[in-house]
Amino acid sequence: MANNGSKNPVKILRGGYEDFSAMYPFLRTQKILYLPREYDNIETYPCEVLPGILYIGSKKQAQSSAIHKELKIHSHINLSKSKDKFFKNGDESYLEVPINDDENADFTSFIPEIVRFIDENRNKLNIILVWSDNGISRSAAACILYLMSYYKWPLQDAWRHMRSCKFTMRPNRGLVKQLAKFEEQHLGSAITNISDPFF
Repeated sequence: MANNGSKNPVKILRGGYEDFSAMYPFLRTQKILYLPREYDNIETYPCEVLPGILYIGSKKQAQSSAIHKELKIHSHINLSKSKDKFFKNGDESYLEVPINDDENADFTSFIPEIVRFIDENRNKLNIILVWSDNGISRSAAACILYLMSYYKWPLQDAWRHMRSCKFTMRPNRGLVKQLAKFEEQHLGSAITNISDPFF
């Protein structure tokens, strides 16, 4: 496996296994070897974007009671056209951004609302799950947007951070272009070259 490489990057736990176990006791296991059939049944968890504050996930993860309980998720941003079983429209802990995952989707008009919602919930110490159907395009764009807004990072830095949290993320080209426009407005100049193959 080491010679051929792995599709999953190896991560070193900051603080080691003891700190990880204290923060995420529900992810611990004594099992070392799994059969392929057992791998299919493992429930994956949302990825942490900002420790103890912001997670990115899929529709399946957003609909899991166990994940809500274990991660103590209080608020949702739903960037899909799917309905959320935990919240209803009008609930202050729920923001619905019903856009399609295509290059013509209007993400820009929702930017102020997304940033405001995350800021308000962050100030209340509420844990937020940002999700879309697969958790790789629209939800990733919303998380990148918030990193750019809060930290005043250019798109390339926010992108790099998101890649380190969720290496499978891949916002569609239309969303990337809208994030680049936001960068130019927010920081006063275009810093990131989105024609670079990195994007």
